[in-house]
Amino acid sequence: MIPYASFTYFGLLLYPVIPAVLLGLFLRRISVWILIATLLMLAVQYWGTFTLWPPTLGQEIWLVLAFGLFQLAIASVFLRIRARARNRWAFYAAVALGLLPLVLAKTQPYLAPGSLWGFLGIS
Repeated sequence: MIPYASFTYFGLLLYPVIPAVLLGLFLRRISVWILIATLLMLAVQYWGTFTLWPPTLGQEIWLVLAFGLFQLAIASVFLRIRARARNRWAFYAAVALGLLPLVLAKTQPYLAPGSLWGFLGIS
């Protein structure tokens, strides 16, 4: 399924959104639901890239996982530095590193045509 390409995708998005709204209205923690909904939507989006034999995942899912770990590492390091003292340069570095995938996506057609960075940086 191609994300954001048809009304069917937006209809599928209603399934995780409605419980999140209801949980939010009843003032419940929705962080666990957000994680579950994200994983389910990733599975729906990339189901066509999975193969049973040989058991592999598509390149896109590995890029999404690497992107998530990269962003988690940036946030973790920044929060540790921030806990010690307020450091303006650490903030600037964290923002610059966080925007790096977007920069790579914008320069990708010129530097490496056919690369998957365009897939990652915009989202």
